[in-house]
Amino acid sequence: TTTFCSSTGETEITGTVTLDASKVYLLKNLVVVRNGGRLIIPAGTLIRALANPTTTPKQYATIVVERGGWISVNGTLSSPVVITSAKSIGSRERGDWGGLVLCGKATNNQGPSIQIEGFNNIVLDATLAYHGGFSNNDNSCNINYLRIEFGGYAFEPNKEINGLTLASIGDGSVIDHVQVSYSGDDAYEWFGGTVNCRHLIAYKTTDDDFDTDFGYRGA
Repeated sequence: TTTFCSSTGETEITGTVTLDASKVYLLKNLVVVRNGGRLIIPAGTLIRALANPTTTPKQYATIVVERGGWISVNGTLSSPVVITSAKSIGSRERGDWGGLVLCGKATNNQGPSIQIEGFNNIVLDATLAYHGGFSNNDNSCNINYLRIEFGGYAFEPNKEINGLTLASIGDGSVIDHVQVSYSGDDAYEWFGGTVNCRHLIAYKTTDDDFDTDFGYRGA
């Protein structure tokens, strides 16, 4: 097992990082794809994730793609990419880890630079998850055949991370064939943006299956 882990509790990606589908990855940290960074996840990759608020520093087990960062999830019908709980089968629960948070440069109805609620109180890095701008054709991701399971970790009371959060994502991005199961908050939440999404499945979500805010204008 290869870990996303550092002594600071945050792993930054500023260049290009390509995962290896022959390995199993353990996600504990905040993994932040910074402006100019690229995270490429090939078909068949398994990421097992587990948050732990009792450690110092806290382990948020969340992937955040910042404005100008890019993530490619290259799953296929027969070999999807799976991000799930690191707990054993039978003991997995909603909220075992965070989720996938994408921040783009498209428009919303709140302003050109706003922060997703709750991220201002993250102990490790209170500057994360700003989104918005004026580029409606912005490209933040290429996501195909992805399963997200047992996410929705609450990093603040009543402020859980969604399975997949899409904050001001532009329509140059691709999101196709995604399933979010057993999320501790929404399965999917859009905060503005223009991204068009296809073939989305939400299964046994605690809160909303699909939640749109801040003037989302995609389809």
